[in-house]
Amino acid sequence: VPSYDEPLQMVGGENNAWTSNDYTNYYVTLPANNIETAFWLESDRMLELNFTEKNLEVQRKVVIEEFKQRYLNQPYGDMSLLTRPLAYKTHPYMWPTIGKDISHIENATLDDVRNFFFKHYAPNNAVLAVAGNVHPDKVFA
Repeated sequence: VPSYDEPLQMVGGENNAWTSNDYTNYYVTLPANNIETAFWLESDRMLELNFTEKNLEVQRKVVIEEFKQRYLNQPYGDMSLLTRPLAYKTHPYMWPTIGKDISHIENATLDDVRNFFFKHYAPNNAVLAVAGNVHPDKVFA
């Protein structure tokens, strides 16, 4: 799917995501009668995600701006970057999900991103939750 948002918006849906050290949450909200669109988009995301240099550059800019907003553009914003390694000396929690430095984002290659994605974002490593006015038979069909 060239654009995730466009087909979702065409059926009255919206989406967003957030990350933590333990998981990433992608969520979609849309009218129940269009649930097939959400299933189609999620299956495409997990199995056929379009990895291109152009897409990487677009997302890289977004993530760099998020990094700046969270850590650099506010007083004491970098405090968690400085205290995490003190609290978690050897545990992976010492690393913020967005990276410790903008260079981590800038230096990520398309192969790095693709390999990470298929290691961590595959169906065998996912949980699908469906809520709302949807009959289970339709969900499991």
